[in-house]
Amino acid sequence: MSLANEGSLLFVLGWLARILGAISIAVLLLFGIGEPSGPSSITWDQAIGLVFFPCGLIVGLALAWYRELLGGLIAVGSVVCFYVVYEALLHGGWPGWWFMVFAAPGFLHLIHGTFSLRNKPQEQNLQNL
Repeated sequence: MSLANEGSLLFVLGWLARILGAISIAVLLLFGIGEPSGPSSITWDQAIGLVFFPCGLIVGLALAWYRELLGGLIAVGSVVCFYVVYEALLHGGWPGWWFMVFAAPGFLHLIHGTFSLRNKPQEQNLQNL
């Protein structure tokens, strides 16, 4: 693959991650706004899970607009922690793959950030971490 094609692929990947991240955030906020029961009906176990999904995911995806690797790590890490908390505290079994669908932009940010670092000079790499 030529350098020009690699640069345009990275450009498309970066914007795809941002657009899908914005869509994920919007859908998650709509879920939160549309929930008929208030915060008083949430148990402590559920509140701990909510810290990771959707709150941690939303923070990570928003941060990824500015610090791609850090935001991607927070987004993906939050969903992984949610799966651990869901199993450990809520004993609900496997919650399914739908939560990972919302984390897909975080994976794209990680991929884009990693390949972008490889294409930049070494001095800029240290500043962007």
